Amino acid sequence: MICSNIISVSIIRNNLKILNNIHTKNNIIKHNINININNNGNRNFFKKLFETGSGSSVEPVTKEMSKVLNYPTNQVYDVVLKVEEYEDFLPFCLGSTITKKNPNGQENCFEAELVVGQGSIKESYTSKVVYKKDSFIESTAIDTNLFHKLINRWTFKDGPKPNTCIAHCKLTYHFKSPLYASLMDSFFASSLNTMINSFDKRCEEIYKK
Repeated sequence: MICSNIISVSIIRNNLKILNNIHTKNNIIKHNINININNNGNRNFFKKLFETGSGSSVEPVTKEMSKVLNYPTNQVYDVVLKVEEYEDFLPFCLGSTITKKNPNGQENCFEAELVVGQGSIKESYTSKVVYKKDSFIESTAIDTNLFHKLINRWTFKDGPKPNTCIAHCKLTYHFKSPLYASLMDSFFASSLNTMINSFDKRCEEIYKK
């Protein structure tokens, strides 16, 4: 759910050389590697590198994928809902914390902050998560420098055999930076498979001890 940004961090460094040589109509986009250091010593990487100020990117994009997992629906649902455990198994998730439960009195809802990164590159963002028991979990980014919109919706239903689940993951995103959108679009499609496989392995760790 919230992990789409987490997985995308892995290819950021590979794109730095590309970014330094991309031309606009009249100017070269110069993304210097000497990124500003904040008071905590972390690089404010995403904000400085990808907020181009060039206006909106292309229209929102939706990617989706389904997979049959060999676990009951309630077990898969519980693993996806436990955002506070993402740091234990999702790639490049350095921290995952539930910051608010039932904000503004809203039931079946919480807000969570995730810290994502690799090495000295770190970024945090907040998502609002709403859910219905054993049915769906939907997260919406409410504090991010990368996206106009980032919505990740999981739906769950019983699979074709007993004790199996069909997990469907739908990702809708709209980048603030057209540059980043062009670089990351194809990667986001493949990241869905990585996400679902990560949760599948987590289910195995928990339920097949």
